[in-house]
Amino acid sequence: MPARGPQESHAGPSPSSADVPSLGAGGTCARRGGQPSIGPIGEIVASRSYRLFLVYIVFFTGQMLVVPYVATMQTDFFATSIAGESIECTGLAPGVKPPRPCIEAHSDVVAWSTWSGFVTNAVVSAFINPALGTWSDLYGRKPFLVLGFALQFLPYVAVLLYLENVIPLYWFWPASVLAAGVSSYTLALAYFGDVISMRNRTVVFGFWTGTFYTSSVLGSFINVSGLITTAEGAVVVTLTSIAAATALTLFWIPESLPSATRLAAQQRAHESGVLGGRGLVASVRKLFLSAWTSLKILTRNSMFVKLAITVMIIFVVLQESMDFMIQYLQEVVGFNTMDQSVLLGVLGVSGLFALYVVLWFLLAVVRLSEKWVLVIGIVSFALEQIALAAVYQKWQAYAAVVVGSLGGLAFPAIQSIKSMSVGEDEQGAIQGALVGARSFGTGIGPLLFLALFNAFRRGGLYYPGAPFIGALVLELVGLGCALTIKLPASFGKQPQKGCSGDVAAASSSGHQEKTPLLEDV
Repeated sequence: MPARGPQESHAGPSPSSADVPSLGAGGTCARRGGQPSIGPIGEIVASRSYRLFLVYIVFFTGQMLVVPYVATMQTDFFATSIAGESIECTGLAPGVKPPRPCIEAHSDVVAWSTWSGFVTNAVVSAFINPALGTWSDLYGRKPFLVLGFALQFLPYVAVLLYLENVIPLYWFWPASVLAAGVSSYTLALAYFGDVISMRNRTVVFGFWTGTFYTSSVLGSFINVSGLITTAEGAVVVTLTSIAAATALTLFWIPESLPSATRLAAQQRAHESGVLGGRGLVASVRKLFLSAWTSLKILTRNSMFVKLAITVMIIFVVLQESMDFMIQYLQEVVGFNTMDQSVLLGVLGVSGLFALYVVLWFLLAVVRLSEKWVLVIGIVSFALEQIALAAVYQKWQAYAAVVVGSLGGLAFPAIQSIKSMSVGEDEQGAIQGALVGARSFGTGIGPLLFLALFNAFRRGGLYYPGAPFIGALVLELVGLGCALTIKLPASFGKQPQKGCSGDVAAASSSGHQEKTPLLEDV
């Protein structure tokens, strides 16, 4: 297995802490005098990007707190509508086939989630997020981060109104589509691309993904400990966490993109037609040009194409797990609200271990390249699908999630490969393009799994685990694609502005692969 140490991602002599820009493009420069360069944690602190970590933990904790309640609420809502009377479909004995209204309710929840996911991802996010990435290169990350958080109020306001008998629960899904129109996830990755040096990005992206798992543990603890015992209480806490995240981003998070970089990007945007012009036609044209500017990065070379395919496959399977797993476990092993909370806690603990211990071990000790970290992640996802398809006891579901937690290694590996392969003026565009590819996969894929899910629920053919077998096949295709990826010799060695020795550190091939933002539009 080809191996590469993390230091290979950093070129040039090494920086003093005084030379480390607190914010701005390029991350750390080299220390004078040959001293060791600053590590990922030191760089997070020096750049003040730790604030974004804290904001997302607040935000995601509210999300993870309410997920088990919403999942149960959705199932019981459809089952009650079908049965014509109040009925609960969670907490049934493992191995016992649920009553007909519950089986149909699980199918209805999956169908609504799948179709709303299709509109969200394949239509809205696949188009908006690439443009969003380009816009953030022009105007900065912070305004779009604030907007992304603020939109998250919509689905949970809909849930609260449903609990107060004001509107039916159906409104949750269109509200979710609107909320997902602006992905703060895209902007956060671009934010770190602005302030973190290339040698540290894989680890920092791993830390960043870990905020989700940290929040899973916190949300699970709040539920299991009895601090929150009702759906109404969970929704109120979630809305409070969204309000806190929005306010903290607005008043506490500094802008990461230097004004000089933004002005240069805006100048090129005016020259290419992305900015300027008046009227509806000009506005629509700008949106298409912004999205195209970002998406065309994915076809820059064969490595980018293969990574884009791998991203789509991984997120097809991930979305399948999100849409199907909780409903599947309710149906097959009798998961209730607390079981779902425990599942999220197990996911959080195992995910944190994978990203904060295993990822560091693979990169710093074993010295694997990002490609092989990606391969390990895909294999873990594949094993999780096998385990879920065969589950018939609750503990087996928890074990499957532990195995699949190593799949989280794939995300920082992919983000790092792409981020280290483009320049500082394309960080927003590349992350937007990746989210666009991810969104397309998460929109189209679940439709295929929905057909598979329904096909094995008719007549005497009852096998709810069929979607996980389909996901396994896709993961094997993704594994084959990842194994053929070849990282260039100049990978991770582009120069960083403001550092001595930049020219000598750069390879000519690295410059040939980099296309300035908005070029050739």
